[in-house]
Amino acid sequence: MRLILLTLFRPRVAVGEFASRPRWLAAFVMLSVLSIVVSAFVYPQSVREMLTHLPSSATEADKQVLLQSLMGELPARLAFLPFRLFLGWGSFSLALLIVAKAFEPKEMVRFQQIFGLVVHTETISLFARVAALIDVTPPGLAGIIGGDRSFVVESLLRQLNVFTVWQIAVQIVVISILCGFGGVRSLVVVLLVWILFLSFNAGVARLLLDQFHFLI
Repeated sequence: MRLILLTLFRPRVAVGEFASRPRWLAAFVMLSVLSIVVSAFVYPQSVREMLTHLPSSATEADKQVLLQSLMGELPARLAFLPFRLFLGWGSFSLALLIVAKAFEPKEMVRFQQIFGLVVHTETISLFARVAALIDVTPPGLAGIIGGDRSFVVESLLRQLNVFTVWQIAVQIVVISILCGFGGVRSLVVVLLVWILFLSFNAGVARLLLDQFHFLI
């Protein structure tokens, strides 16, 4: 808990911890458990919203069948969630390490250090999910910037809110010190990876929507 608080509110102090003892297991276990609890509350709401976007040809019987099928998947989804988080955060960390090394860091940086950073900053993502659950999420750029946009662009803008900015800012500070980068180079490294992963997630969501013919 101490390292989580340092990472979120005093990232420059937390850098020493990531550099000397890149711990992540305790934070990962805690965030996994909390994510399971939050997901158990969020999932039914997400399913109900999903059903509202079915084509008009879908009957009430169709909706009930889909509802029961999706709700039946909840236990398996919750059981698999820690593995999905580990793979997702690990992939993000690996991409961040590869991009950082491409910019020729002045300091020796290891995967464990980057992974520890990513795991601890994912606490902010959990804050965002809790805020969405109680309907106090600050509006993303999608609510500020008007105009018609593609689904991918719309998805990207929706995810760019104060929580995302906070998470990115912390990662920029820590990466800058760990790698010996200037602020601009660290900003470019972190933003490149974020844009890559947000675009990938939006693309996957678009494929799923097209596959199941949801009207969004």
